[in-house]
Amino acid sequence: MRGFRRFAVMIVIMLVSAGAALGDPDTFSIDRDSQVAIPKDLLPPDILAPGATINVPCEELGLTWNDLAGTGDDLNALSSGYDSFAGPPVLFFSVGRNTVGINGNPYLPYASDVYEEALSGQAAGDVFVTVYGHPGAPIWSAPVGQNMLHINQSELGLYPTLFATQDYTGAAPIDDLDALDFTEFDLDGDDEPDVNVYFSLDNASTSLGSLGATADDILLFVPGAASAVVFADGVTDIGLALGDDIDALVLLDLKDRGEVTPFADRAFFSLAPGSPTLVTNGYSAADIFYTNFDGDFVREFLASDLGLLETDDVDALEIQPGAYVPEPHTLALVGTGALLLIGIIRRKRLK
Repeated sequence: MRGFRRFAVMIVIMLVSAGAALGDPDTFSIDRDSQVAIPKDLLPPDILAPGATINVPCEELGLTWNDLAGTGDDLNALSSGYDSFAGPPVLFFSVGRNTVGINGNPYLPYASDVYEEALSGQAAGDVFVTVYGHPGAPIWSAPVGQNMLHINQSELGLYPTLFATQDYTGAAPIDDLDALDFTEFDLDGDDEPDVNVYFSLDNASTSLGSLGATADDILLFVPGAASAVVFADGVTDIGLALGDDIDALVLLDLKDRGEVTPFADRAFFSLAPGSPTLVTNGYSAADIFYTNFDGDFVREFLASDLGLLETDDVDALEIQPGAYVPEPHTLALVGTGALLLIGIIRRKRLK
């Protein structure tokens, strides 16, 4: 069954490869163990563009990395602060290397590309999409609890450079996309950000002390500034615990841009595995939380809503409103032949 699905997906990719556009410009970051960084001189605190190339080097954000020691900052959550919270959300996300995903139910037309990509050994560099049901959802949209591949890691220039239909059988750690945004931050090619950069650093980041910040804080770099500042205090503004690590972020800085405004500004976020808030409350690193910066937060989506297990990890997040649903880069459907092919796949699963 898995072999048939892989063949079918390959045919779909061949049908659309000539005319499918990538859509929104994507920026992202990679974690400390990503292999693509070695030959391309990319760093965990850099903001990257597909290629993989540097969109904003870490030095322009006041962040650091020591090549010899292999220590420094890891930018692991990213937003431009313009994310829309209008209408039912379309959530785009990436997952950690140990994520497994929920296996699709063989008796239902259940889409679970995280599970399929994890079986192939290449889920951590991919971007997936889960669309929460609404009347205007296109045919490819995944219902609650299901997910579909939106961007394969090879489209971003990440390792391994394999199609989604292939297995990775190598020994080196695969790349892990650990921050995501649908905004280009450097618009004029001078390496400097032209819009606000909202981000978080992981617990091992060496710049946290000099910034007077912790990994539960949301940081802000304003174009032209000398360094980043704390935009939102994780404990005071969000209700998190010291030791928590925000590792995925969607943010709308709606009022008094550059200053957190309770009840006006809002955010979705996830927390890294081992964060005290997860342990104390029995939450998952694949759960998505919401805050309006009034000193508290709520769990908005469960791991299972995204087709993930409680033991999985969402480590990058982006959003689009339900009124705007871009086609998946790798599964854009062109013509009735592709639609029929998807129908064949689903009928096979009913047997």
